[in-house]
Amino acid sequence: MGLHRDKTDTTSVPLERPLQWGLNAIWAATDFTEENGATRMVPGSHSADKPQGSWVGDAAEDAEPLAQVASMPVGSVVLYYASALHASGFNDTASMRTGLNFNYCFVDDAGMRPAGWGW
Repeated sequence: MGLHRDKTDTTSVPLERPLQWGLNAIWAATDFTEENGATRMVPGSHSADKPQGSWVGDAAEDAEPLAQVASMPVGSVVLYYASALHASGFNDTASMRTGLNFNYCFVDDAGMRPAGWGW
């Protein structure tokens, strides 16, 4: 899968909301390595301020060389904003890579999306 953002709104990048709308957590049930397709992400691609100074566009293909692999041993977890560019890698091994992916998003007291967030 290519680099993408988990977003369903139409807010342009850079995001101008004071809070990110979603957070992803991937728990490694097996080791995550570059060879078995560990998740890749682009540092700073979630932020209007781009604190890492690494990426300024919204074209995923331009960000591909900046993607970093989230290698981690079994039992580890990686957290990242849903608006960060991310993707799975390609599994070049004979073994499956297994993880549990949890997505968290903000809702208001009525269980709805906060007003004014564009979606």
